[in-house]
Amino acid sequence: MGKNEWLGKYCYHNIRNNGGLTGGWKYFALDNNLEEFDVCLFKPAGHLHDILILEMSIFRVVEEITPLTAVHSPGKKRGLSSTGKKRGVKRTLTSTAQTELEAIEGA
Repeated sequence: MGKNEWLGKYCYHNIRNNGGLTGGWKYFALDNNLEEFDVCLFKPAGHLHDILILEMSIFRVVEEITPLTAVHSPGKKRGLSSTGKKRGVKRTLTSTAQTELEAIEGA
């Protein structure tokens, strides 16, 4: 697999008439430094045997990418604050990303 290629698994539920990525997402998200509220657009790009090829674009919440680093505190659950609630930062799309996303949606 190439540098900008990831193997994933997509499961479709006939009864619910929907589906989603179920495998490979963690590696994809980490390799691309995805942050909460980043938008990923997946477009079908072709087939290779029984494999669906997807072209992907990322619209980032913030324009500057900060590589992820693992931070662990002994004795605490990862991702939880001292109150037991999940930590997070509410972010909004940059004006550039919002404009590009609106242009795609309007196309």
